[in-house]
Amino acid sequence: MNATKPDSSRALERIRLMIPRTPVNGCTAAETDSAARAIGLLIMRYPELLDTIQNAEPQRLPDDETIEVYHSGILAETSKAVLFLIRGQQCWLPRSQMTSFDRRSVRMAAWLANEKGFAR
Repeated sequence: MNATKPDSSRALERIRLMIPRTPVNGCTAAETDSAARAIGLLIMRYPELLDTIQNAEPQRLPDDETIEVYHSGILAETSKAVLFLIRGQQCWLPRSQMTSFDRRSVRMAAWLANEKGFAR
């Protein structure tokens, strides 16, 4: 472990790694339960992480045509699309409908966010 990072930052990194452990992604029920317990224990130990999680809701940007959605990781990329892990589900998004993406979030056309169920 990196001793220079605060404990809560390391805990958040561990949570982000465990979130995809679901049956949809090929994990067993025991692996899913273990990840859920570990996430719960980390949140109880570092309650300040709840503020980080609350801010992870999709955000409609001022242009009203773009939505920013937070993801748990980029799993694959092609010249035409990117495979993200969003809310524990794998989701391909076409590059033509994304305005930008980084290691934490993706900005996409509002209609696509609605179609994929990310917008509220």
